Amino acid sequence: HAVVHGARAVATVVDRRTFAAFSTKPHDEPADSLALSFEWSHGRLQFSWSLAGLLEIADEFKLDFSSTVTPEITERLRSFHEEANSDAFLTAKNDFTDSEPSCLAFLFLCCCCHPQNTHLAVDVASDLPMGAGLGSSAAYNSALATGFFFLAQSDASAGSWRESPNPAPRSIPNQAMKTKINHLAFQGERIIHGNPSGVDNSASVFGGAVIYQRGVSQPITMLDHIPPLHLLVTNTRVPRDTKTLVAGVGHRKQRLPKVMDPLIDSIDAISSNLLELLQDAK
Repeated sequence: HAVVHGARAVATVVDRRTFAAFSTKPHDEPADSLALSFEWSHGRLQFSWSLAGLLEIADEFKLDFSSTVTPEITERLRSFHEEANSDAFLTAKNDFTDSEPSCLAFLFLCCCCHPQNTHLAVDVASDLPMGAGLGSSAAYNSALATGFFFLAQSDASAGSWRESPNPAPRSIPNQAMKTKINHLAFQGERIIHGNPSGVDNSASVFGGAVIYQRGVSQPITMLDHIPPLHLLVTNTRVPRDTKTLVAGVGHRKQRLPKVMDPLIDSIDAISSNLLELLQDAK
């Protein structure tokens, strides 16, 4: 979590994925609905909202692809979410509370997209274990941001998804598109984690391996020609809460800057050494 405070990180993706399937119903149906379901290790959770009601919030805050999430937006979305899913809160309070940040991120990304459909359903499933330090939330937000980005692009064109029962496959996003998608994914990460570094969503969106440094003019540098590496990734099954861990590092840095600053510099030096090794291995 030193990356939050300016240390460089080298990040790479693993061969696990999160999937987000977007589906729309016929445009002439009268109902107004937005639905999200996602598979957890212990089952499936489902939520629904009024799409028209959500878009009123989007208009209220003038949200679009360049928007940045604020505490006011988050609280407004939380009230909207809890009111729409009050039964779920009463019958499955723990699951509801655990999933609330993910739902709020979903709602924010949808607001930025301004979908023109009368129905929108999104099903999310993942190969990644949650809370295992493998960037499951970044993969979640990146998948949703990509889907919403292409949904908005499709709505803006003549061949909207809602007008075509068999739309053409989406194109692979170019670098400019990925930059916009990454911004959206990072806003979703901010809702879930509070003060994330941005490295996880950057690796997820851009793919491959990246050097990431927060707070500089060009935070993301793609690493080309990485030699083949065998990585052993072990799931300890000890859950982590990134928001709590990042906040803890921040508090220690405020209280003990003479202790924490050298540690952060040392972590940056490890990344620097790795980059030198990778350059020599070409």
